[in-house]
Amino acid sequence: MEKVLVTGGTGLVGSSLIPFLKSKGYEPYVLSRKPSKSATTLYWNPSRKHIDLSALQKMDYIIHLAGSNVFEKKWSEENKKEILESRVEGARLLSMAMKEHGIKPKAFITASGVAYYGTDTGDQWINEEAPKGPGFLSEVVEAWEKEADTIAAQGVRTVKFRIGLVLSSEGGALEKMKTPALMGASSPLGSGDQYMPWIDVLDLCAMMEFGLKNPVQGVFNAVAPNPVTNKEFTKLLARTLRRPAFLPAVPAFVLNLMFGKEKAALLLGGNRISPQKIQQQGFQFEYPELSASMARLLKK
Repeated sequence: MEKVLVTGGTGLVGSSLIPFLKSKGYEPYVLSRKPSKSATTLYWNPSRKHIDLSALQKMDYIIHLAGSNVFEKKWSEENKKEILESRVEGARLLSMAMKEHGIKPKAFITASGVAYYGTDTGDQWINEEAPKGPGFLSEVVEAWEKEADTIAAQGVRTVKFRIGLVLSSEGGALEKMKTPALMGASSPLGSGDQYMPWIDVLDLCAMMEFGLKNPVQGVFNAVAPNPVTNKEFTKLLARTLRRPAFLPAVPAFVLNLMFGKEKAALLLGGNRISPQKIQQQGFQFEYPELSASMARLLKK
């Protein structure tokens, strides 16, 4: 049974990925900042450059998901530093430990983000060859991926998944949008014409497992093949929940006041991202349409 080490294993994606990997016959282990008596939970502390080396040496694969929540707090300079360091320090520690101790897993999979392309690329299709866009999060993604590149430079097959909006019934953005929708208070944001690159969490887990067992490497967009506009997303959410969606759009200036202009830009802008590259490698989506994903995630 192949062993997979997962950082961020208790987060939104990780909490679904761990049971998914077990169902596929892998033996997953979680790297945690909190000491645990569990045999499958291993200790690390990136800020102190500490990691359980004995466990790391036994792993066949590593999946790096760890990173603090982007929307949890206001973007003060201190919080921005935390967002960056929570992603970069972990990857850097893994890279240093692997290099210093000659550890070479079969593959290293890292989470990244479609924020690399910027907050708003309009309605044009964006693939992995598109240039880096402006903004704080694009800088974070670039720094995160550069750390992954140091692992690739060690001869480890490295896959970087640029992830869109992850839809899950266990929390995240969909859960936050579900509450007002159930009250009949769904509203588009701004113009509502901005594209939302989304992916069902089960498809994301399947894509990561695809990255483990197939000889792929480099950057791949981890989004569903059928992005929708914010207006379409809002209407479908209300319809799936059998609730009305008649409220007017939330104006941009309100979102700027609520979240600050920089963070509000993530909600008001959009990206029409293509996953064609991973599809050409043979990956097939189970939930390519938003209607099917919402029906699964929001079923009573």
